[in-house]
Amino acid sequence: MSALRDLLAAHGPAEPAATWWDTDRTFGFWRRRMLHEATVHRVDVERAAGPEPSPIADEVAVDGVDEAVNLWFGHRLGRMGVTGTRPAAVAVDTAARRWLTHAGPDGAVVVRGPGDGAPAGPDDRVDAVVSGAVTRVYLWLWGREGPGSVTVDGDDDAVAQLWALLRLATR
Repeated sequence: MSALRDLLAAHGPAEPAATWWDTDRTFGFWRRRMLHEATVHRVDVERAAGPEPSPIADEVAVDGVDEAVNLWFGHRLGRMGVTGTRPAAVAVDTAARRWLTHAGPDGAVVVRGPGDGAPAGPDDRVDAVVSGAVTRVYLWLWGREGPGSVTVDGDDDAVAQLWALLRLATR
């Protein structure tokens, strides 16, 4: 772990680095990726040791939601050749931001939206909205919270497809 920390500290976030995401080929990608990897697994360890994990800063959770939906859902699924079984649009909504996920037989796409609850995509069709406290949404997207930890308004099957596709993308 110290070798990784030293390597990341020796390079600025904008410096070029090999990554598997075409959108970001910098050391910043790895800083972000390792932050969320460490945070999610810290929660795993703390839950194994006791009832409640230590808090996650809201800005980390918002960025983690963005990473889960954009990198894993929006990018990784396509690289894996995994698609949804039916067209569905699910908004993922936190107090800070909204993302609109589209999944179906043609692939997965994510559109970032504003934080004011306005529609996030080019069309207004949303089959369901997943919302809640940003930390809960973050951990739910990573499979660390169950269905009752977020609020689901709309089509439960559309939300189940989003959750199942994320399980495939993040394993």
